[in-house]
Amino acid sequence: MIPTIQRPQSYGVQAYGAVKDITINARELQQLVFSRAIRALARIRQNGKGDLQDFHAVLADNRRLWTHVATQAATNPGLSFEKTKELLSLADFVFKHSFFVKTRGADITPLIKLNTEMRDGVRGQVFAPPSHNSRVIGEA
Repeated sequence: MIPTIQRPQSYGVQAYGAVKDITINARELQQLVFSRAIRALARIRQNGKGDLQDFHAVLADNRRLWTHVATQAATNPGLSFEKTKELLSLADFVFKHSFFVKTRGADITPLIKLNTEMRDGVRGQVFAPPSHNSRVIGEA
């Protein structure tokens, strides 16, 4: 009698099977992206400019996230004018404050707080839009 060998599923089939079981919706993805940015910003707040490459990469990733937010806000016809204006204003704050963090050593905490409030807002929690003003941006 010749033994039969069962062929295991191909790696691709196994990987697809695992991935299809863990799909997430857009809100969950947004929460994950903001959570990742929050953790990275908190890490560089703790480490400072010790790892300069990581410091610049984290700020660039956060600006990239907010570029996406701004683009989505500007091109989404379902958003009210006020919401669009608010999101674009917040993105502008992120770009300016990131510059001051990089060049003047401004506190990174406002970026962490803003991302946290955005993440929590995506979760459906009620929050007041963060206030941002030039005094916060210029603080060292």
